[in-house]
Amino acid sequence: MYAKSKKIKFNLQEVLEELGFFPEIIGTVTGYSYATFKGENIDIEFIIEEPAGYKSKILKLENLNIDATPLPFVSDLLEDIIYVNVEGIEVPLPSPERFHIHKWIVAQRRQSYVKKQNDLIQGLEVLKVCNANKIQELTQNLKGKRRKLYKKSKEEIKELELY
Repeated sequence: MYAKSKKIKFNLQEVLEELGFFPEIIGTVTGYSYATFKGENIDIEFIIEEPAGYKSKILKLENLNIDATPLPFVSDLLEDIIYVNVEGIEVPLPSPERFHIHKWIVAQRRQSYVKKQNDLIQGLEVLKVCNANKIQELTQNLKGKRRKLYKKSKEEIKELELY
């Protein structure tokens, strides 16, 4: 969210390279993309909420000197963050409940059957550790397209007799 602000000027690509992360260069119709940075044991991929009507696979964030991959509904994941300590570093993650809902929403937009099934199954696995009351509250508050997509995934899971 903050990355879209033109007021922030920072050469993030340069900092990442100094830390040992190097851009994975991907050719696109409009040139080259630097949305993923490869490290020794970890990759960093920049994603951003897909703007309404935006059809490109890459969104250039010139003020940060990086690119981001626009994805629908990704801002939903930022609404309820938990922190997990990994080797002394507090890592922010979406709550299991938000992640579950996100997986079932995006599953319905997938073109690939395999990716769709993976999202449905991942969402189902995460559901096992979710707070039932929180899931009920969040799903009751879903509106419009999100509600429709979630409901369709829930129906498909029931048809597969997995839920």
